[in-house]
Amino acid sequence: MIPEISVASIVTISISVFIAILAPIVLMVVLYMRTHVKMINFFLGAAVCVLFTGLFSGGINHYLLEQNQQTAAFIQSVPAVAALYSCLSAGIIQESGRMAAFSLSQKQDLSLGAAAAFGLGYITIDSMFFSSSGIIANLSVAVTLKTQGAQSMIDALPKSEQDAFSQSLLELVNTPALSFLSMGVERLTAMALQVSLSILIWMVALKLIRLYFFPISIALHALYLLPSILYGQGVLTNVWLVQGIVVFYTAALCCLVYFLYQKNKHKPMQLHDRLPVRHL
Repeated sequence: MIPEISVASIVTISISVFIAILAPIVLMVVLYMRTHVKMINFFLGAAVCVLFTGLFSGGINHYLLEQNQQTAAFIQSVPAVAALYSCLSAGIIQESGRMAAFSLSQKQDLSLGAAAAFGLGYITIDSMFFSSSGIIANLSVAVTLKTQGAQSMIDALPKSEQDAFSQSLLELVNTPALSFLSMGVERLTAMALQVSLSILIWMVALKLIRLYFFPISIALHALYLLPSILYGQGVLTNVWLVQGIVVFYTAALCCLVYFLYQKNKHKPMQLHDRLPVRHL
């Protein structure tokens, strides 16, 4: 017998979904109202996410992890190699997409607000289609479970699938309500990461800082992903410890980017003819 899911669980799942899907859009509205940044920058970030995270990353992962048996066996058989591949592939692909977008969009507004809008557009699409499917599915199942009951959901499935589905429902119901908030915390740090690294690459593209900050951005991105990947491998077992590490790391990264911006914002921009830098 599967017990009823608590209202607290539905509330915390809903909060995490709101953070994942709506928070970046709300922040984009606030950014627009304060700076009147062009919305094209938001959609540019969204398009780069689809192209690089969706198509390029998906295609490369499919080839190396599925189609090519040799690379798949090598990467998946050694946990350290798998972790390194996951971190670096995401960092290289996403930061390359950012760099390409800022370097090639010379006719677009490349103010500071534009860099932030780019990051918000990127994380919006990432959350909607690539990174938040689990928590969205949890919300759908939780609401259905609350309104229709477990038995009606189980009976609607073929008998061969009922046992596995019942087990998944039991795991969902028995998960502490506060644990669902960890997904929202992860999305908040991911949003901060995307905006911060967008500003960092924006400074590289405008030659406010040296080109070597581009590979540094890849390393910073990879290090951000490492705790979550180690948690997935079972090396780290406490989800709140992982989130604590990620929150601390992301805060330090934001401080680093802020320091670099404050130090270099008065330098002449070389990609454009002294574009205005709008303060957030």
